[in-house]
Amino acid sequence: MTKGRLNSAEETPFGFWCRSHRELESTKYSLTVNDADWLFHKYKTSVDNCGTRDLQLAMVVELKTHNAIPDPHQIEILYYHHQLLCTCGHSVRVQRVQRPPVQLWHFGVYVLRLPGERPDEHDHVWWGKLTENGLSWEAGSPAGLIEVLRFDRRPDNPVNKMEFRRHHVTQEIEIVEQTALGFTVNRRIKRRS
Repeated sequence: MTKGRLNSAEETPFGFWCRSHRELESTKYSLTVNDADWLFHKYKTSVDNCGTRDLQLAMVVELKTHNAIPDPHQIEILYYHHQLLCTCGHSVRVQRVQRPPVQLWHFGVYVLRLPGERPDEHDHVWWGKLTENGLSWEAGSPAGLIEVLRFDRRPDNPVNKMEFRRHHVTQEIEIVEQTALGFTVNRRIKRRS
């Protein structure tokens, strides 16, 4: 039988079913089962001087309450998923169901550690970043957490505000055009790479 939850009141019926079936026993079948706590997804259509851009943001948050810390095996599994999901702020074109593709920035997997059960019960929270060395913790406030979860701040570096501006090289060139009356005029245009 798979190890039970510390707080059995948090157990879901499916979780209880998984944990109680010998056919899914972790040691015998070399199987670990983890629930994915929270998937944050932001859809955003931004307009800048280059035009309209449909950009979406995503991250997975593993929640730990009462200052619990994931065990080494869970950290390793979470880090596998972090590496597979994280595009590190670079957009990836993804297909959608019966709609045009969209650009997606996926920030990977993070661990949120709370002293109690809710962020507003205390004056601090812990934000965990997964690395090849394990978890790296950063203290933050409940207000700062809201900014990260809303993608106002970067989940991979909460000190930095999220920046959506494009980094295209702009080139200004002058062209000569002929008008309908036969005059030539110089016109400046901007080209973006």
